[in-house]
Amino acid sequence: MTEPSARAAGVEVGADAAAALLAAREGDGRFAAITLVTTPGPGVWDPPPTGMLVPWMGFVRPMAVPSPTWLPLAGPDSLISRAYAKDFAEVKAMGAKTGSARTPAQTENALFYNFNSVNQYNAGLTDRLERHGADARESARSLALLNIATADAVIACWRAKYDVHNWRPQQAIQRADTDGNRWTSPDPAWEPLVPNPPYGDYASGHACISGAFSETLANLYGRNAIDVTLFSGVTGTTKQYDRASVLNRDTKNARIWLGLHFRHAMEAGNWIGRESADYTFAHQLQRVR
Repeated sequence: MTEPSARAAGVEVGADAAAALLAAREGDGRFAAITLVTTPGPGVWDPPPTGMLVPWMGFVRPMAVPSPTWLPLAGPDSLISRAYAKDFAEVKAMGAKTGSARTPAQTENALFYNFNSVNQYNAGLTDRLERHGADARESARSLALLNIATADAVIACWRAKYDVHNWRPQQAIQRADTDGNRWTSPDPAWEPLVPNPPYGDYASGHACISGAFSETLANLYGRNAIDVTLFSGVTGTTKQYDRASVLNRDTKNARIWLGLHFRHAMEAGNWIGRESADYTFAHQLQRVR
């Protein structure tokens, strides 16, 4: 087969695969007419005038996992619990726009991950594949595993956000006099380091995406050999990781230090992402021997 004919055959195979994937996703729930309606009160996230961003996302048919609600989530801590007060105190001190307890290095880490995480992680995996000389088959499989796991993690995360609609730290801290917790105190002027996105706290979307990324790398290369370098267009810097646990630590801390999430929401989101990656790796795109 000549090179031009081989290229043409490759293009045809790719086009057929893309058409089959698009056909398989017809009627998957994207863009459904779903709106989040909440009743204001302690612990409840208040949507902005524009509403929750893409509320239909949590009702989309997943690509690999059984359903958007396949994982048994514990939900947010009780407002009157010590666990809630501990998370409250942490984000109040570490995530404030002004007067925070963050070090310069912690602020840099927070801002590093205030970037488009899907693009950031795909670029990181692509860089790794290129540095290690991966062929087209390995590259396609690796990137597909990452993005299937990411998609399913986001779907599960958005369903939790829709069902739970837990308030973010800014609302919680400004209105702490309503939470019934004797270990919290309000600060009506408190603001996060960066503006809040238009969806609630639990579970963290960034943590879901980050957990899917770290666990996909761990499954592909080993938990202590992920060898990934990430770039942030916000800080203009890079970070290199060999251990998935360190990547998880940095990404979870980042959103707390931005003032956007309670730690419990970060832990839940990271778990969703890791579970989605493990399920995807076990059930999809198995190697052909």
